[in-house]
Amino acid sequence: MTDDTPSPNRGMWKVFGVDYWSAAPATWGQPVQQGVGMIAGDMSGVRQAAPVGESAPLLLRAALTETAERFPHVRVVRDYAVLRQIGRIRHQQYVANQGKAYGSMVLDRDCLIEPSDFTAVNIYARDSQGITCAMRIGEVGDDDHPYRALFETAARRFDVPLDSALTCTRLVRAPRHSGRHAVDLIRFVRWQTVHAGWRFCIMQTAAKLVPFFTRFEFFETGLWSDDPAAGRLQVLILDTRMQPVQPAGGP
Repeated sequence: MTDDTPSPNRGMWKVFGVDYWSAAPATWGQPVQQGVGMIAGDMSGVRQAAPVGESAPLLLRAALTETAERFPHVRVVRDYAVLRQIGRIRHQQYVANQGKAYGSMVLDRDCLIEPSDFTAVNIYARDSQGITCAMRIGEVGDDDHPYRALFETAARRFDVPLDSALTCTRLVRAPRHSGRHAVDLIRFVRWQTVHAGWRFCIMQTAAKLVPFFTRFEFFETGLWSDDPAAGRLQVLILDTRMQPVQPAGGP
């Protein structure tokens, strides 16, 4: 994308104080098929009311803060320069290497950044050479989530209250790195969010990655979607049972 002239399918976004034109099509990110009893969601709003006597979880931006003692190499994205670096890793992994035709909302060349990046929280791990792995964490009920209806169906089927369910997306690693820090990002999210009142995680992934995530206590739901760029994706759920650390035997 090099043309900075607005079109009917473009809009101006303010990103960390900087204006950027979005070139994403109007139907960006919408699923073309969702399966196994998929029905339209009927839950509205980003948050449902917490049950009487229970407090709602902390907002994710408050919950996901650096913990130097336990995860010294994990950081939270706070400026656009870092998000741009992550966007370039995403483009390399998903678009260049895997041939997935994801659309970016910014004009930066070879950089995959999406609308939900500005309603969710991005985290990353780093070493002496820079960013090693990154992941995005959002609320299942976020209006910007393209598979919100599918996840609401999974939540109803497995009695998961939306107000305590988050979702993890765009897990990537730098080409030079082994990817072992991805494990630390998953552990960091569980540790921080359980302490902040979040219990569940609903996500989707390619079938070949399901065994990786089941090692962290995710289970298959039997629900799936056919993503126009990524193909068939399986919906998984994690119930932490409010335990911030996975019991012995995990990765």
